[in-house]
Amino acid sequence: MKIRCMNCMEEYEDADAPCPKCGYVKGTPPNEIYHLFPEEELADRYIIGTVIAYGGFGILYRAWDNKLQIMVAIKEYFPSSYVNRNPGEREIFIYTSKKRGEFQEGLEGFLSEARNTAKFSSHPNIVNVYDYFKENGTAYMVMEYMDGKTLKEYTKEQGGRLPWEEAVRILTGICDDLQVVHEAGILHRDISPDNIMLCTDGSIKLFDFGAARFSDIEREMTRTIVLKIGFAPPEQYQAKSRQGPWTDVYALGATLYRTITGILPDESMNRREAMESEGADTLANAKASVPELPDYLDIAIEKAMAIEPELRFKTVLQFRDALLDKKSVLPPGEERKLRKRRQKQGLAATAALLLAGVCGCVYVYQSRQKASTLQGARVTIWAPVPDGTEIKEKQDMLEAMAEEFCADYPGVALSVSCIPEAEYQEALEEASASGTFPSLYECPRGGGFEERREELGGVLDLLGQEGSYFLSRGYLGEEIRALPLGMRLPVVYVNTLLEDEGKEPGPENDEAAFLAGESLILVSDTGTYEAVQEHLPGIYAVRELEGEAFKAVPDPLWSVDSGADELDKNAARRVLYYFLGETAQDIMHVQNECSLPLNKEELAAYLEINQELFFLGEALTPETALELRGEEACRETLKEAYQELKENEKALEALKTDETGR
Repeated sequence: MKIRCMNCMEEYEDADAPCPKCGYVKGTPPNEIYHLFPEEELADRYIIGTVIAYGGFGILYRAWDNKLQIMVAIKEYFPSSYVNRNPGEREIFIYTSKKRGEFQEGLEGFLSEARNTAKFSSHPNIVNVYDYFKENGTAYMVMEYMDGKTLKEYTKEQGGRLPWEEAVRILTGICDDLQVVHEAGILHRDISPDNIMLCTDGSIKLFDFGAARFSDIEREMTRTIVLKIGFAPPEQYQAKSRQGPWTDVYALGATLYRTITGILPDESMNRREAMESEGADTLANAKASVPELPDYLDIAIEKAMAIEPELRFKTVLQFRDALLDKKSVLPPGEERKLRKRRQKQGLAATAALLLAGVCGCVYVYQSRQKASTLQGARVTIWAPVPDGTEIKEKQDMLEAMAEEFCADYPGVALSVSCIPEAEYQEALEEASASGTFPSLYECPRGGGFEERREELGGVLDLLGQEGSYFLSRGYLGEEIRALPLGMRLPVVYVNTLLEDEGKEPGPENDEAAFLAGESLILVSDTGTYEAVQEHLPGIYAVRELEGEAFKAVPDPLWSVDSGADELDKNAARRVLYYFLGETAQDIMHVQNECSLPLNKEELAAYLEINQELFFLGEALTPETALELRGEEACRETLKEAYQELKENEKALEALKTDETGR
């Protein structure tokens, strides 16, 4: 009678003899007493074999699937710091009742990993998960048995690093299938050479989705901190952070860096600290270790591993195209220098214009000495903070802008207050009644306080028209009592997953339904861009909205308090003037992505970073209209545009075939 070897799973005749293929002896106990013994049965289907590997959170067994008649791998959830198993027993026990909650939380995470991975079983570069179930007081995941070596093992065998051509071939294959994972709204969050398997049949598999999380979790929610030193970007070190496909892009770049150079990348938090304190990255370029590395590949790796998420590739497909030299990119170092150069140029230009404008300024000053120095002026700055945004984020941004201004005007005292948007209107009303109204403030979206808005035409005249969009009386009118610091442009967002399934647009222009992945298209503006990125990572495209609905929306609007002291009003005007310059526009819009910059140079920089919006640079022309009728009118215009688009079959078909937003 033939028996099955519990190591190689081949059949042989003599039960008393070692397996002729691998030498395993029937009845050999496991290496550790808490491992399941070979020949144990699970789920009335799987026969446990020898242990492949084990660690702090699990045990991986070889096994035989009696139903499919194939060798499989079974992963057992076994956190050794919480649980144990008596020798020869199947059931696990938890050390103390205090650990039960942590064990259950980990158990659910383990099953979530199984569910996440099982979704992609049809993809050739992702490990197949056949089954998962609870038994013995814990849980099990049944996967395809991968015969091969991890990228880490293979690289070590090859002397510690691989030729760049081979490394790129391996990683680009992973990119294609990781894009599918991202399109399902899931991030891997643990990519490294340990989790890429080079199988003996020539296939390359990405596995171990234990750290995977849905990427549309609101950033206000606490995420589990799961990371691998050298491969995890800074945002993974924070329980509350904005994570997306760019998080996995960093890990892919680090994996390629490690494989090509043989050097473990420096920990990202060390790199960030060094850049903040010394202005220098501690990570040497890959080309420094591999001189024959093509320049385009060196730049692609550097961009993928940028400390700042906004400087990385937004999707793995963008990274793949750069690796294959199909997409030219600007090195992060040059991008940083470009930003600093813009800031210095902006400061110099601002200072020159301010000094030149003193004598001919339309404002009436109480003192010519105070007009040139603004010595003793006090400017209180108020701004609302939308739901879902940290107050500290906006506070830090405005204080950074104020600090730049004070470098030129140290005699001006600036104070910044950021207030939750839901409380902002009431706070302004109370300040108006008590005589403590801010001298410079962001106008509430619902309107109001028009009587407290100072005429600002002089700021506009001093600014000039050449360097900015829409900052002229032709757009804003003769009497100007509020000035925009940014703008939103209308676009069409498309759910590419539903598009591939042939779905038709829903009856209404429903933002909530679109963000929930239930609607094909959304006609909105760039103010929704960040929410779309967070909720639909990898499965959206942004495309051009044509026709009369394409109007710029000023956002946000700011004004100066007409009731403020004259010196304080003059200083507030100067601050507002500065906020419209390159330096402040870079801080507000390029670095913090509040809306689109009005400054032409900064808009070009913003679109260079957010390349899927690049078409807006061509769509924005001198003939583009500015919508000044308020938020409600803007929403109605977008609703009408949605209905027109939905009912226009030719326009819909053109939208589906348009690749400009991808």
